[in-house]
Amino acid sequence: MMLDTLQQRIVATISAELGEKSKVSTHAGALNLKEMKGKTIALPAIRVVLMGCANIEETETGEMEAKARLAAFVVTKPQRGRNKADVSLELVEGLIALIPSQMWEMENVHPAEKVKAENLYNAQLDREGLSMWVITWEQVVILGEDVWSGGQTPSEFYLADDEGDFGQAPNYEQIK
Repeated sequence: MMLDTLQQRIVATISAELGEKSKVSTHAGALNLKEMKGKTIALPAIRVVLMGCANIEETETGEMEAKARLAAFVVTKPQRGRNKADVSLELVEGLIALIPSQMWEMENVHPAEKVKAENLYNAQLDREGLSMWVITWEQVVILGEDVWSGGQTPSEFYLADDEGDFGQAPNYEQIK
């Protein structure tokens, strides 16, 4: 469950940095006002979403390499004398500083790249007293198992100079 682990590590890292300022968790898909109306969400909130994977290719190790598209939705309302825009911008700035080059303490994840922040303002959100931003990024993830990992390393190596000698033990030279 590499993708689930990735989301959980992202949530943990963002929580460690911004958790005092917002409630951070995963979400099943893109967040919008219609969806938020059907749920109780403690605000301010950051919701981490795996938006999809593209460019999925098999590597020479038998693993699959995929470019994951990820997002962090920031939803805020006014707080103790601060307007919703100021609360949002503080969280957005924190995410912009945190996400680039982040690997979330995982070996099979390449650094985050192509980080973008977009204000999702619209009149309906404004009427509800909410501010919403989305920070998106891409990250290459390696899925599956390396066919070359594990097992035993041979204790002896032999080399034959002529492919016609393949399988003919007397024609091999031991490498030391």
